[in-house]
Amino acid sequence: MRCRIQDQYKLINNMPTSSSFVSVKQVAATAKSIIEDADIMDRAYFDEWIWLGLKELGPNTAWVSPPTTIYPNNLELQKPKDMYSPISIGLFNSGGQELRYTYRGIGTRVHDSGNNNIDAGIYAPEFGAPIDLSEDAYYFHLGTNGGSVSYAKIVYWKYPVDEVGNLLIPEDDVLPLAFFVKYMWYCRKDDKAGMGQWNNKWIAARNEARGSHKIPSELQGTEIARTFNSMIQKMRFKTF
Repeated sequence: MRCRIQDQYKLINNMPTSSSFVSVKQVAATAKSIIEDADIMDRAYFDEWIWLGLKELGPNTAWVSPPTTIYPNNLELQKPKDMYSPISIGLFNSGGQELRYTYRGIGTRVHDSGNNNIDAGIYAPEFGAPIDLSEDAYYFHLGTNGGSVSYAKIVYWKYPVDEVGNLLIPEDDVLPLAFFVKYMWYCRKDDKAGMGQWNNKWIAARNEARGSHKIPSELQGTEIARTFNSMIQKMRFKTF
């Protein structure tokens, strides 16, 4: 049976977003080229501002991780430290069979489920007792019937870093981040006119970048059109 999480990874990576990266130093140099009056003390803040701006821009497909294996410990799966947010996760037993789960959101169960199998810690998806899966900021939590989970595969939005952990910037985001740095520079100087002017420029560049991050590929567009053009359920030859 094909692993759905690998299908998810392949589909997302068909989206037309640049995957070329540059260093934070290059973004800082671009910002310096439009802030001629920035002194050494100002430039000491550039890296932090670039990081804050990148979080504002959010992920694009250059951030997508390959399928990554994580292992449970006491019914907890620690999230990768470089994860921005999860995209898809699959649970597997020791034989490599995928296990069914129901995502329950944030936290862990505090109420009876109303299903005797779940309450007894029995994995029985055919009787409405799949594995409970929930999360907090640092872990995915398995329900009491998740003891048969040997490992999980996850695809996630991954902060782009180099081999030693230094932040990398998708090249398409360089100019918006330079605008953000200049806006923050005016904030540091408490220059109200400059803040107003460059906040508007930054917001426009940010919104344009966010829009380009979300443009679907032809493959995704075709699937969306096929789905929404008819309310009639069509034969499908995959599970996803």
